[in-house]
Amino acid sequence: APNPLVRLFYELLCRKCNHKNFENDVDEDLELELREIRIWDIEAPPQNARDFKTVSARRLIVVFARLGISQDKRLYISLSITVLSSSLKTSSLMRLGTAALSIAGLLSYVSAEFCQQLCDFYPACRFSKHSSYTKDNGVCAGFYHKDKGFCFQPTEGRACDDTTLRPVFAPNVRHQPGKVLIIYTGGTIGMQPFANGTLHPVPGYLTRQIHSLPELQATGMPTVSVVEWENLIDSSDMSPEGWAAMAKAVEDNYDDYDGFVILHGTDTMSYTSSALSFMFSNLAKSVIITGSILPFDEPHSDARRNIIVSVLLAGLYNVPEVSIFFGTHLLRGSRSVKVDSGAIEAFESPKFPALASMNVGVNFLDTSLPAPTGPFEVQKEMESSLLVMRMSPGFANLESLALSDVKGVVLLLYGTGNAPSNQPHFTNWLLKLKEQGIPVIAVSQVVRGTVALADYAAGAQLLSLGLISAGDMTAEAAIAKLSYLLARGYTQEEIANTFGKSLRGELTENNIAADDPFRDLSFDVSE
Repeated sequence: APNPLVRLFYELLCRKCNHKNFENDVDEDLELELREIRIWDIEAPPQNARDFKTVSARRLIVVFARLGISQDKRLYISLSITVLSSSLKTSSLMRLGTAALSIAGLLSYVSAEFCQQLCDFYPACRFSKHSSYTKDNGVCAGFYHKDKGFCFQPTEGRACDDTTLRPVFAPNVRHQPGKVLIIYTGGTIGMQPFANGTLHPVPGYLTRQIHSLPELQATGMPTVSVVEWENLIDSSDMSPEGWAAMAKAVEDNYDDYDGFVILHGTDTMSYTSSALSFMFSNLAKSVIITGSILPFDEPHSDARRNIIVSVLLAGLYNVPEVSIFFGTHLLRGSRSVKVDSGAIEAFESPKFPALASMNVGVNFLDTSLPAPTGPFEVQKEMESSLLVMRMSPGFANLESLALSDVKGVVLLLYGTGNAPSNQPHFTNWLLKLKEQGIPVIAVSQVVRGTVALADYAAGAQLLSLGLISAGDMTAEAAIAKLSYLLARGYTQEEIANTFGKSLRGELTENNIAADDPFRDLSFDVSE
């Protein structure tokens, strides 16, 4: 008869799949998935703890995650710990103890303390607020705490030491309330009217209002701190220096907070969200930018809700990228545009789905970025000597335009990337830019447009003149990406080779499968 722990594993899996006999009656999709991952042959499943160790418990848990079993937290806990317990080189008594913890997990929706108990069963296991690390055959593995459960992620081929241990990437997972830093830069959200009715920022006012919000004092909400800029600005005055100041504030406080909320004016919010997306590398925490259409002190203002929901998302969930929350949607920062100056839903992501919607509850879509591949880094320099031009009929002769200080050009073209083909002054100007090594980026003017220069003769001619396609990027993202690459010292050729690659989820690459957090994992079951 199979090992009791193995039997428990099958019973739990059968319960999930509504099968009485897993070995003889297997859901075809489940069987295909398991065969594809090559964990075991369904017709000859492992029968004892030794067989489980051979196929590696760590890999089985990855299978559970890919099958979606992790959505049932109680079942996932039981499955994970059952399989883990069968792989431990421990006494029967310890295995029974782990099995008992497994059953407790099935019955009680456990939290991070349960992970700590599990961690205690492992040699060389380290426990922190957010994650536990252990070592299996010299390979690092980790548990990421959920509010009522945990996720498991192996780090293949890396030894466990102080340089390789890092938080496990588990996006969009609710966790225990954390600490959120609000960085207040200015904007309508904290403005008050002069006697003549014009709005202006009032130092200290919004910070006091935030600290007095009863919703932020409620049980289960994150702990909030506020840093207010000494000189609050209208967002029309935003600059690369302002981006650098925001980036530095996040960098300086990165280890002390679980998430960040930036309060910002709406006019240049999409430019800032795009810029920060590129300035942050290997971001593993939430950076959410928000603001409001109406000032905070208006009775029907959207400011209060935008602040509260942004804090909730940043402090209770892990959305590890720069995003914008406005109205009812959380949008990828490098995909967002302002579409309405007089509506509560002022921002959209016209060429990419929202990351989440906030109605009665939080509904996350499966749009997460790949896991970070290294430590968090910040680039504070951005190239500001860019020329941005929107093509229009009858535009002036460009050959006389001075280019001495221009490092890069972004052209907003018609449709799929079309421009005049019978106006020599325009083509000569583009040729001049190419000869001087100045990169020229082609962006579609159409809200939901994609640049495809080869589709029409007019666009194909632009390709021969060195124009670089931005694909389905927004103008804001294309400007930020060009600024970022130029600041890193990229040449015209290097930018041409890089611009079509997604760095922060800012564009759709051709022939690329949907994001899969496990797509880079390969399994060798030949041990």
